[in-house]
Amino acid sequence: MESENTELSPANGADAALAGIADDRRALVREVARTSPWYYPAVSLLAAIVVWAPAIGSPVPFTVVVALCALGLMMLDSLRERTSGVTMPRPAGRRGWAILIAVGAVFIALIAASFALVVAGRSELSLVCAAVAFVAMFVLAWLYDASFIAQQQAS
Repeated sequence: MESENTELSPANGADAALAGIADDRRALVREVARTSPWYYPAVSLLAAIVVWAPAIGSPVPFTVVVALCALGLMMLDSLRERTSGVTMPRPAGRRGWAILIAVGAVFIALIAASFALVVAGRSELSLVCAAVAFVAMFVLAWLYDASFIAQQQAS
C-alpha cells in the first residue's frame, strides 16, 4: 500500500493559490489606495483657509477665497484619482459614512464659530478655528482613507 502525500494534493495547491490571490489583492489595494504625502496637508490647508476666510471681512474677497479653495479641493481630488487610479464615488461602508458626516459637522461648526468670532469683533481668533480645522481635516481625511482601504480589503 502506498501512502498519499497530502502536501502535494490538489486541494492544498488550490488553497495556497487562493491565499496568494488574497494576499496579492490586499497588497494591490494598499498600493493603489495609498495617498501621496502631500495630499493630507494640502486638503487640510485649503479647509483651514475656508474656515479662516470670514476674518477677511469683505464679502467679495471672502467669496473669491472660498471659491478658489473649493476649486482647489476639487482639483486635488481629481489629481489624486488620476495618480492612484482609484475613484471613490461614495463612502465605503458605515465607517466611511460616519467619518464623512463627522468631517461635515466639524467643518460647519468651525466655520460657524469663525463667523461668530468675526461678528463679535474678535476676528483674530478665527485663526484658532482655522488651526483646529487643519488638524481635524488632516486626521479625518487619514481615517477616511484608512476606512476605505479596510473596507476594500475585507470585500
